Amino acid sequence: MSICSDIRELVEAVLEDLEECFDDTCLARHAADHEEDKETPEPGDIIGVDRGLYRHYGVYAGDNKIIHYTAEHADIDPENAEIQETSLERFLRDDTEYFILDGPPTPADADPDQADGDSEARFTGFDADETVARARSRLGERDYNLLTNNCEHFVVWCKTGISDSRQVRNWVALCRRILLGE
Repeated sequence: MSICSDIRELVEAVLEDLEECFDDTCLARHAADHEEDKETPEPGDIIGVDRGLYRHYGVYAGDNKIIHYTAEHADIDPENAEIQETSLERFLRDDTEYFILDGPPTPADADPDQADGDSEARFTGFDADETVARARSRLGERDYNLLTNNCEHFVVWCKTGISDSRQVRNWVALCRRILLGE
């Protein structure tokens, strides 16, 4: 094999792994942007938008308001990101679709005694009022960190009390496979 075909195979493998990672980042129901088709979020729901290379998450607070980590012009802006309550339109930015998580996200360090047969444990999470209250308790926070305190860490903490990001775990696993051949 030539170096070009080796590189092509590596790129194809990375793209397949990336696709798997993104497909597995949440238990999502996609809602179309048509009024009759769109599922309406309820306060306390975790909603997200697929930005292509990542998914951006927020807590639905009611009245078309979302509490999420964001900055003026971007979701990922470590210097300027803060937890804000914004309109659904601002949360979506230029996107027209969002999804609502079917159940609470499943953090890596959930109690294994609560496992339901899946490889990851399942748990209930906080009710809607508590989830929104937890989100509001962090309004104005400016401690954004892509790897340890991003929008997904925030919403999982609001719903479960555990700070976790499946996207980060998937990226780390992918990097390990690529760099270390694991």
